[in-house]
Amino acid sequence: MKVKKAMKRLYGILIYFLAIWPAFSQVKDEPVGHYLFPRFEQGSILMNDGQKYEVLLNYNTLTEEMVMENDGKKLAIARTEAGTIDTVYINDRRFITREGVFIELMYKSAFELYAEHACGLKELGKPIGYGQRSRTTSITNYSSFSGWDKVYDLKLPDTYEIVPEIVYWLKKNGEFNRISSLWELRKLYKVKKKILKGYIKENDVKYDDKEGIINLIEYLESK
Repeated sequence: MKVKKAMKRLYGILIYFLAIWPAFSQVKDEPVGHYLFPRFEQGSILMNDGQKYEVLLNYNTLTEEMVMENDGKKLAIARTEAGTIDTVYINDRRFITREGVFIELMYKSAFELYAEHACGLKELGKPIGYGQRSRTTSITNYSSFSGWDKVYDLKLPDTYEIVPEIVYWLKKNGEFNRISSLWELRKLYKVKKKILKGYIKENDVKYDDKEGIINLIEYLESK
């Protein structure tokens, strides 16, 4: 019942959204901020029942929501509604939902690797001279951000520094496995710990290097 209600509500929002603003607006490039893309891109939303909607889309990594835009109006897809969506396409990139959060498909073969994009905020303190500011502790909950009404703008106030975050999800045999660090892979490849350690050292694999992570998992799967 809840799923049907959420789907009905999202359909209504999409139809209303497209009816009010039927033409794609021209969006200027903005500095890359807490959105995954520097500007809203033309994309498509494929619903679970096969219906498809063409809209301007971007992903807000601060709120972890897919956001639609037209004529300067922005509307986020709620987590309760995200489950009614099969796939979101933006350019040549593909997103699915997992527990209400959109994750990006990075690689698909014998296994599937997804990336969950997020970010934290670090508040910059008072000026300390020479154009610099002191720094305070990171903010992990965007609701505590003093400019919460601006979380859907492309650019946040200059008093905050954006700290990108990423979590990988490895899907094998129909099960999602969370990877938040390189060494968490040891739990998934317990019998290949030495191979894992050797490969990381030899190839200088970094956690935020998506291509390097893909190559690492491919190597482990081949052994």
